[in-house]
Amino acid sequence: MTPAAILAVIFSGIVAIILVVGLMKRANAGAAHRSDTAMTGMDEEVLERLTQIERRLTDTQDVMLALSDKLDRWDDQVPTGVQSIDDTLDKGR
Repeated sequence: MTPAAILAVIFSGIVAIILVVGLMKRANAGAAHRSDTAMTGMDEEVLERLTQIERRLTDTQDVMLALSDKLDRWDDQVPTGVQSIDDTLDKGR
């Protein structure tokens, strides 16, 4: 997996987390503005599902960050005489 692909996946994970948090805040705000304070079973299920999705996205983001760090360490450990992929791409431009 190239560094650009990893960064794209990390970025999409961050965007997804932001969207889920926004949806959760909107759902919570909508629940607070209702005249009756009791939530319906469907509302509770939606909030629970959003919480599960947020947890999974956070786990995915943690894995992607760990992979990115690992690739960075590999780039730093390039043996003498061997060019890193970034140097090779920069010379081609």
